[in-house]
Amino acid sequence: MTSLILVRNFAFSLVPSLLLLVHLPAIIDGFVTLVSSSHPHFHNFVPSVPWQQLTISSALGATSNGEESWNDATVLSAEAACSSGKSVLWKVQVEKGVNYTVPGQFLQLRKDDTTDPLFLAMCSPPNMDDTLEFLVKLTPNIPWLTDVKADTKVQVSNVMGRGFATAAEALQNNDKEADDGIDHMLLVATGSGVAPIMAAFRAPGWMDRVTYGSMYYGEWTVDDLCFQDELATEEAGINLVPCFSKQERDFTKGFWAGHVQMVMWQRGIVNPEKTLALVCGKKEMEEDVRQLLTRAGVKPERIVTNT
Repeated sequence: MTSLILVRNFAFSLVPSLLLLVHLPAIIDGFVTLVSSSHPHFHNFVPSVPWQQLTISSALGATSNGEESWNDATVLSAEAACSSGKSVLWKVQVEKGVNYTVPGQFLQLRKDDTTDPLFLAMCSPPNMDDTLEFLVKLTPNIPWLTDVKADTKVQVSNVMGRGFATAAEALQNNDKEADDGIDHMLLVATGSGVAPIMAAFRAPGWMDRVTYGSMYYGEWTVDDLCFQDELATEEAGINLVPCFSKQERDFTKGFWAGHVQMVMWQRGIVNPEKTLALVCGKKEMEEDVRQLLTRAGVKPERIVTNT
């Protein structure tokens, strides 16, 4: 397994384990913020693209007369996305294409008209022709998911939602050197919420608009962590902070124990006034992170979800 990037700044005081039982808002007043003008990771590895590619879409998964519209598609590959096998990565080719323009957008996918559709956010970046990637968490409640292999025929709806459109607007005219500019991209995800976060991370014209990025990613254990080969390398150019709710912390490997919002509270936020945060996960996590970041000094309009 690729070694995870070691988490820096070990000098932060750790909260006694008893505090982990306390709901975050009760202890958030003690949150620590940091100010830094530099960071070892830079994002010159993503090529610049015209900013019209970040056009905001209000596409809905329905036709103009209100009826659902389904497109035929073929699964090109279906592979395990993590060591535990809990999640799989599907690469899907859509016959007629979809109007996917902003990271964080999603659509419905079904095997056929006899199965209930799934709502899935794309983890591939926009404007990738007719090929989309999805992170799918397997569950015994939906048995047909395990039957999906290469060449399986499926159906997808039109793209839905605005995705991280607010973030796209903020980045479009960003001057990171300005007092009110954005210099730090903070990505926060838990579980399958990492899919739309990865779409933003991969999207040309996003990460290269800031100086550095950091990512808090929560899973049960390290075996459930997806996209390790992409994120846990120096070449990724992002400070990855993996947080595990069912595994002991191990700082020699960069592992933190606890939910992402608690780990963020312990570590602090670099340059909060120049941070843009993208957050995706369960509602309670998103609410806790929003409150934490606001109190740390992140501007409320720069805390963005894809809902």
